[in-house]
Amino acid sequence: MSTLIDRTLLKTKMRAPRAKDGAVQRERLHRLLDAGLAGRLTAVCAPAGYGKTTLLAAWTRGLGHPAAWLSLDELDNDPGRFWRYAVHAPDEALPEGSLPRSIPLAKALPSVSAATFLDCLIHELFAVATPVTLVLDDYHAIANDEIHRSLTYLLDYLPTHAHVLIASRAELPFRRGNGRRGRNARTCRCRSCGSRWTSSRRTARA
Repeated sequence: MSTLIDRTLLKTKMRAPRAKDGAVQRERLHRLLDAGLAGRLTAVCAPAGYGKTTLLAAWTRGLGHPAAWLSLDELDNDPGRFWRYAVHAPDEALPEGSLPRSIPLAKALPSVSAATFLDCLIHELFAVATPVTLVLDDYHAIANDEIHRSLTYLLDYLPTHAHVLIASRAELPFRRGNGRRGRNARTCRCRSCGSRWTSSRRTARA
């Protein structure tokens, strides 16, 4: 964890919920989530009450590498606020000093351009040898197209040892897959179908 942590950010938004007593173990879904780590993005889409948060919180606890968590709400539609949280969450999970330039740049938004900040974040994530997964829970609360575009850019150039997992009540409002650079991008999507969970996987090419 960095000593540059912003004390105005809520720690509770960057903590996965505790396990619930008697929670059902979904081993099949855990295997699907494991398979999704081969790509840059996993999307878990289902209506409210289907246990998305519980599923992902349980899965992250069993990972063998750092997992960062961010619970989103309507206030996070401000791009500066969104990225301040989105960079501090992995910084808390990674070894100290992993994102020394990204944190102050995020705090400086929008005085610095989003492209400058994102390029720095991608560079610093690339330099970190440790695999890391960032969970963005309740992404359906985000309706700002600027955030959608900047997150798409991050996914396009994300290092192969980094992964973003998004939970939402609706389909993601941006394209999936890495089309800019022409490299294969695997997306593992889980969605509810009645009372059952089904899955689909797509490989996107330029």
